[in-house]
Amino acid sequence: MTLKFRHRIAFKQARAVLAISLVLGLISTSIQIYLDLQQERKSSIAGIERFMELHKDTATRAVYNLNYAKAEEVTSTLISHPEIYQAILVDDFGDKMSEHTKPRTSPNTFLSQLGGYFFKFNTHYETNLKVETSRTGIAKLIIELDASFIANNFALRAITGLLFGLIYNVVLAFIFLLFFYKYLSRPVVDILAWVNQLRNGENCDQLPYTKKDEIGELVSRFSSLWSDRELMTD
Repeated sequence: MTLKFRHRIAFKQARAVLAISLVLGLISTSIQIYLDLQQERKSSIAGIERFMELHKDTATRAVYNLNYAKAEEVTSTLISHPEIYQAILVDDFGDKMSEHTKPRTSPNTFLSQLGGYFFKFNTHYETNLKVETSRTGIAKLIIELDASFIANNFALRAITGLLFGLIYNVVLAFIFLLFFYKYLSRPVVDILAWVNQLRNGENCDQLPYTKKDEIGELVSRFSSLWSDRELMTD
């Protein structure tokens, strides 16, 4: 009787390894994505704050000198950052000196919606500009972040990590399948064929498996028992 492939030990062992690997891989990847989420949030905030700090002095001088051309330069430079879609410079009277806006990433894409669900963060940032000799108020540099762009990038990275983890587990299971077939399933098939030959009265002096392990010991003892049986029968 020939066993179907799905009933063989190698397939069952590889299937168990694949299931365990997928579960452990999913848990491991989920933890990694969570840690990556926290790190991404911190690094994103720190990067935005450094970028704003880099232009803070220039913005302050533009307000102090009422230099609208310089104010335009500051806001246009700010929106060149891929995560910023709007930048506003407000003078110490509360009036807008400059405002630049660029189109935002569509929030209707699957990756944006998925990333937005898990990656929630503040999109509004403003920093006060201290203008010397000003008695009317405080100037402000305001930016709005493109949440869809950030969420899309995070979701893409998370899905890529999941796919690589899945591919790794499938390849690992395939390697184990070959390993189990070579060292377990194949010897068992050969031994089964040998036993059938003995049962049919064929002369089989050569053992199907001679390695010094549990299977080899089983074959050796079975061969001894079969020889003793033949002697008793004769």
